[in-house]
Amino acid sequence: MGAVIQVLAFVSISYVWFTWFVWKRRKQVEPMQGMVSGMTVGMMVGLIAGLLFGVLFKGDLSYSTMLSIAAGAFAGLIFGIPLSVLTMIEGTLSGMMAGMMGAMLGEMVPYEQVEPLLFLFVMLYTFCIMLLTRLVGKTAEGSGTSGKRIGFHHPLAGAMVLIGVFLWFQSFPAQSNSTAHETKQSVDLVASDFFYHPQQIVMKKGEEVKVTYHNQGKMEHVVEIMSNGNIEVIPNAAHHNHSHETKSTGELHLYAQPGESASYVIRARAEGVYSFYCMVPGHKEKGMVGSLIVK
Repeated sequence: MGAVIQVLAFVSISYVWFTWFVWKRRKQVEPMQGMVSGMTVGMMVGLIAGLLFGVLFKGDLSYSTMLSIAAGAFAGLIFGIPLSVLTMIEGTLSGMMAGMMGAMLGEMVPYEQVEPLLFLFVMLYTFCIMLLTRLVGKTAEGSGTSGKRIGFHHPLAGAMVLIGVFLWFQSFPAQSNSTAHETKQSVDLVASDFFYHPQQIVMKKGEEVKVTYHNQGKMEHVVEIMSNGNIEVIPNAAHHNHSHETKSTGELHLYAQPGESASYVIRARAEGVYSFYCMVPGHKEKGMVGSLIVK
């Protein structure tokens, strides 16, 4: 969540700055430059907001789409107000379409692919803002009314900003709830309507791992691990009151009431990849699937 707030803050501050930069030079901005700038701003804000809202409200595509459309359309509309009616229209429509696409991406892409995609969008957004800043600034300079030259006009300034954004993204801490790429002694498995996070869990053969199952959805979600008897729950006084079941076929069930959590200590007897899914009818088909990897 901290990374999301940082990205939103960066996009918001840079949007306000670029809008102010163009507004201040609106009399010297060529009509085509204004329309391209409005389309670019609306589109990139819509894409980034759509991706974030799609991930945050995964499982509720209609809600995330409405929020994303509103964000993109608002950004394009506000940017174009002092420039021209065409800029307002182009920016608004571009923001709406990009918001829809971004929300669908956020809904569809796995969690482990969200950060690289967000990084790509933010870098592209930054590059476009710096390029348009240079173009608008040079046009204003050519008219002789731009006033004091701004350092962002220099090509090296844009490169430095891009490098700064790149290093800023690399400073993000690894997401503790994303796909596990290394063995952990404890794992949080979150269920919502309708997805699991993470979608992969990695553990070692013979290692005891505490799995805390959080049912954050408004519905009942039961995890069924297709382990063929190779995954077992270790009896523990701290967890004996939680409901679990190992059927004769070897499937393991983990359960928690909606809005509650339950903890289990599990151990794998054999290496392999074991799928898990929600056994409530229809939930598996909506994307509530994952895999437990034993090395």
